[in-house]
Amino acid sequence: MSEITSIRFQASKQTINFISSTRSFLTIVVLSGASYKHKAHAMLVTGKGNQLLGLAHSVLTLRTHDQRLRFYMNQLNRVGHLDISGARISKDGWISKGNVNINLAEAWRKRHIVIGTSYEWGMFNSGKNPYEIIVGDNGLGMLSRRVSLTAYVDRDVVIQLIHHFRPVER
Repeated sequence: MSEITSIRFQASKQTINFISSTRSFLTIVVLSGASYKHKAHAMLVTGKGNQLLGLAHSVLTLRTHDQRLRFYMNQLNRVGHLDISGARISKDGWISKGNVNINLAEAWRKRHIVIGTSYEWGMFNSGKNPYEIIVGDNGLGMLSRRVSLTAYVDRDVVIQLIHHFRPVER
């Protein structure tokens, strides 16, 4: 366990025309760079494979959190930023993607940070994305200046890093 450097987990449930399907993907990357991939799929039910991958992810996430956080913090201090899903988080508290730069502390103050989203297209297609993180400058709507990233890899650590820049309430 001490050699795990990152954990990628993606579980999805989608309903189309009243039929649900679930998929789970778990990838574990170790210090040598080798990765171990596991996947499961089920229709109409969650499925034992999906449940086992979810349980494995939960246990590994808890047992390796500190070492993965340390890995990210070392990179943040050494390089000055982290690149996550096309977005860049700098050690001075800014998140950027393309030409949009947003101060994380200010976004927290304005309550312009959303962790996890859901969608619904009519009554036949809906789903949730707990991995999506949206940080807005002047709001969170589609026309607002915002940065969106998807944290499939080390979601717990990425969320903690974003919380690190949250201003202290007095």
